[in-house]
Amino acid sequence: MLLERTPGSQSEMQVEYAQELLDSARRRISIEAPSRVDIRRSVSEAYYAVFHLLVGEAAVAITEDPQLAKCFGRVPTHKKLKEVCQIIEKEKPLRFTDNWKKEPPKELRTIALRVSQLYQRRIEADYSFTIDEESLDAVEQVAEAERTFEDWQRIRHDPTVRAFLLFLLIQEPKG
Repeated sequence: MLLERTPGSQSEMQVEYAQELLDSARRRISIEAPSRVDIRRSVSEAYYAVFHLLVGEAAVAITEDPQLAKCFGRVPTHKKLKEVCQIIEKEKPLRFTDNWKKEPPKELRTIALRVSQLYQRRIEADYSFTIDEESLDAVEQVAEAERTFEDWQRIRHDPTVRAFLLFLLIQEPKG
């Protein structure tokens, strides 16, 4: 079972920060005439909101110790998250060893697909100025991040989801 977030803990602050990023992304695109910067930043913030949500949850998955959680909060990288999501997208059981194989919930596969999409759009928004802001579809990217937060709340206590979080921290998943 996933440990509960302790009020004021590093993981709780990270999850709160994730929510603030999502709120900021939503505000940026909800103004009457968002600037190019607002559109690009909202796409980037939508991805970072999901990234920080998952990183905060990963720290909770492994320890209640606030000092140790701080250490784990910096372990996951964007590359590692992308790799773990790609494993889940392949619709194979997650496994640590041959003795532990579990099918992830459908929502986790959906989250993995969204993370990959949000990651790609974030790269485009931050670095590819040949792509126009309209094709970044900021409103849809923010909506995808919001759906990810909602789905995450429904599945965060699933044992396979805990394994997903542990893969972000300690071990390469076996595909």
